[in-house]
Amino acid sequence: MSLRDTSIAIITYHMIPNTRYWGASQRMYFLANQLESNGAKVSVLHGNYGNYNIYDKVKKYQSYAVDIKPRFIQDYQERMQNTQLKSSESKIHSNRGIPKYLVSVALNYAKKVYRMLESTLYNDFNYIGFIVTFWNRAAMSILKDLIISEETKVVIISGPYFTNFSLIKKIKKNFPHIKVVLDYRDPWNLLKRGSYISRSKERRYIELSDLVVMFSSKFEHDMIKQYSIPSYKTAVVYNGYDRVVWEKMKATKAHRQKSNRMIISYVGSHITFENGSGRDPERLISAVASSENNEKLQLNLVGCNNMPEDLQNAQLAEINYLPIVPHEKALEIMYTSDILIVLGTDEQPSNYTLTGKVFDCISSGNYILGISNDLDVDYVKLIEELNVGVGCKNIITDIRSRLDNCFDLWEKNLLVPQSNTDVYEYSREYQNSILVEKMQSIMAVSVNERQ
Repeated sequence: MSLRDTSIAIITYHMIPNTRYWGASQRMYFLANQLESNGAKVSVLHGNYGNYNIYDKVKKYQSYAVDIKPRFIQDYQERMQNTQLKSSESKIHSNRGIPKYLVSVALNYAKKVYRMLESTLYNDFNYIGFIVTFWNRAAMSILKDLIISEETKVVIISGPYFTNFSLIKKIKKNFPHIKVVLDYRDPWNLLKRGSYISRSKERRYIELSDLVVMFSSKFEHDMIKQYSIPSYKTAVVYNGYDRVVWEKMKATKAHRQKSNRMIISYVGSHITFENGSGRDPERLISAVASSENNEKLQLNLVGCNNMPEDLQNAQLAEINYLPIVPHEKALEIMYTSDILIVLGTDEQPSNYTLTGKVFDCISSGNYILGISNDLDVDYVKLIEELNVGVGCKNIITDIRSRLDNCFDLWEKNLLVPQSNTDVYEYSREYQNSILVEKMQSIMAVSVNERQ
């Protein structure tokens, strides 16, 4: 059954231009546009953090920025992305005539109570469950009108925030014929070990769903085991890379000719030189600087929030600290590098970590070095399974050893991935086609049931 002329509603909390976070918008942005290109009629309901026209993206779908009621919660949410929030709070607290230490004690106690309740009832990211609950009420009112006026057949709920998944209960109660797809972009209770309440909620949402979309095979395996989900009810859809942008860039940029330096690039977002940040490249820098080949190495760090306090390593090797650059420029840097780094520096990383950046690295055709404190993380295992690079521990000696091995291969013009994988399979277009096919299947079941 084709999805042409099928009315589909997507619920996703972050969506440009009403958020600063393009990363949190990408998955549903590309899916909505692809569904429209396939002939479906798509409406996207999302949260409203204000209007940020900072991304040059064209949408084909109809979008609805849903405000929270009561209004003071909506105002607070909009201020969440305002850099002046902390200073305005400090002014409020300084004019109460109450000793600052008492205010501090009271606030810390209230925060602990709030987070305990959030973790127990919602277990959602950033302790936002209560706010999303209020947003759900406003969104459901609009969704009801859409379902009736547009004759909506499928609703896709993408989490986080996972509190949005609770909408499935009201949808199924009011419109039992609607097919509901739950789209996981991150683990929920598998990652944060939720309470009995949050786990019970998750089990119920899955039971009510018609299709559960997972972001990796490992996550799918563990979810099926945890919640006894029938395998026919699940699909694995990777985030993938933007094929159109990559092909456009490759068509206008010749691949870099080999130079007298091996170029290593770590292209990330919000790279921070702080221990515990999860994106601290200090050990990578030290490994490059201390290599016996350091004079022939160049390290590009793209997407830096700040600079390291100690810059002496820059005297031992060519190290370039670059801020966040436009997406096309970032891809160009990746394409013209010799080695691409996928880095996670959490001391105890989640094994489900599968950053979307790894798919851009795969698309580049260059050698990939996956660095983590646990080699069982998904992105390291994928890199090695596809034979497009290697993984190593986030230890200076290990990183240096890998880079020195790569340098030996580079000098012999042998530093190339050995994979025969069809790169197109890891594009968003191909990955979303897997979801489209699954949605067609559940729609066909619906037609057969009516017959």
